[in-house]
Amino acid sequence: MKRQYLRPEIAAIHDRLLSVEEVTQSLATPISDEEVESTRELVCWFVRRYPTAQERFAYNRRAYVRAVARPTLRKPT
Repeated sequence: MKRQYLRPEIAAIHDRLLSVEEVTQSLATPISDEEVESTRELVCWFVRRYPTAQERFAYNRRAYVRAVARPTLRKPT
């Protein structure tokens, strides 16, 4: 799959290498209670919506096809 074109300011953020200090600080930051609860709610919804492994894999395959089928953005002229 070809990489989609990104505006230069977004590409700079996307391609930036993180320093060891940035990664260490991010990993040391605890996850908030709100984020934990939000993730828990999403997981519970997903498991209710797709109760079997077969249904979850089928969803994953459909989502992958949608993700790679999106039209490539054109470079500005």
